[in-house]
Amino acid sequence: MYCVTLMRYSTFLGFLLILNFVFCRCWIGSANCWGQTAELSFRLAPGLTIQKVADESLVKWPMLADWDSDGRLVVVESAGVAKPIEKHNEQRLHRVVRLVDEDGDGVMDRRIVAADKLPFTEGVLCLGNDMLVTAPPHIWKLTDNDGDGFCEQREIWFDGQTITGCANDLHGPYLGRDGWVYWCKGAFARQKHDLIGGQTLADEAAHIYRRRLFGLSEADSKSSLIEPVMSGGMDNPVEVASLPNGDRFFTSTFLVHPGDGKRDGVAHAIYGGAYDKDHAALDGVLRTGSLMPIMAQMGAVAPSGLACLDSSRLVKAKSPTLVAALFNMQKVTALTLEPSGATYQSTPVDLVIGSRIDFHPTDILEDADGSLLVIDTGGWYNLCCPTSRVDQFTAPGGIYRVRREGLVPAA
Repeated sequence: MYCVTLMRYSTFLGFLLILNFVFCRCWIGSANCWGQTAELSFRLAPGLTIQKVADESLVKWPMLADWDSDGRLVVVESAGVAKPIEKHNEQRLHRVVRLVDEDGDGVMDRRIVAADKLPFTEGVLCLGNDMLVTAPPHIWKLTDNDGDGFCEQREIWFDGQTITGCANDLHGPYLGRDGWVYWCKGAFARQKHDLIGGQTLADEAAHIYRRRLFGLSEADSKSSLIEPVMSGGMDNPVEVASLPNGDRFFTSTFLVHPGDGKRDGVAHAIYGGAYDKDHAALDGVLRTGSLMPIMAQMGAVAPSGLACLDSSRLVKAKSPTLVAALFNMQKVTALTLEPSGATYQSTPVDLVIGSRIDFHPTDILEDADGSLLVIDTGGWYNLCCPTSRVDQFTAPGGIYRVRREGLVPAA
């Protein structure tokens, strides 16, 4: 999923973890070290506050979230992952729940099961009475026909064809500001898809794909046809976010071959672009020159969630700001974008840093009042990610709200 393929570098990461415990990454001005069994606490950027708005009584091991049309928080809830993934998926243990804030205080009060008996689920997008739910190798369209919150109808919306051992074949989907639905194809499994315009794509590369919301007009083409936005030699693109002007960005692990503090990060997804890392999976992908550059290099951080803030209430900046969840680093980081030629440049600034190694932010989304919800999935994830196998049964995760001090919550 988020830090897939880290097993290749487990020795190096293990060394870093040892250093982490030896030096006890302490708070500034505090003599107390961060202990593995210590209470979770946070270091925040100046002027920010944090509040837990959903605990284990409402959701355990939350992964990803979206808002439905009634303002309820729709959350993918894990039941744990076991190897091999295809055998585990036969058990269908995962679910999607709706969390309801009944009194408008910003804290969730009640849960409704929206869908259960799902295979390993890696994304949710709410669209009216429907939701698109990703569970490799498929994106499912789930529909609540009677308005009770539970989706009783299911159909396959997209067939991704492959599921590999780390299940990083599909992430998403995400709604673009252009009205298209976007999702990411990872792993190096070969897929073959018919494209808009009559072409066929068949390769092992990573891609961002997009498709019209629920089909094209009869005058265009078949409603199942898709379009590639970018191609890459990375093996785990995760989330896509776009600016008001339509520029797209994505997070990924292994954007470049590791070295000199570089590996994961955020890239500007130029339409038709081909991106690092230089890998055999790119053989056959058309390109006119060298591979496209990476906007923000972050090292071995395993970035997952990505959002573009629509307001400046949280991060006071005149330029557009992206916010990224860094699974491996226990933190949420802001990237204020400054134009640089045909693209952008940015220096990451940390907003939230968790004190425990089993605080794993996996998704973020902005609320109507400009506050930011942070999804902490906890310590359950054990698929291709050695750094997350800590306190699996004592780190249930949770959902937090980050807002600026003195900000009056919206009704």
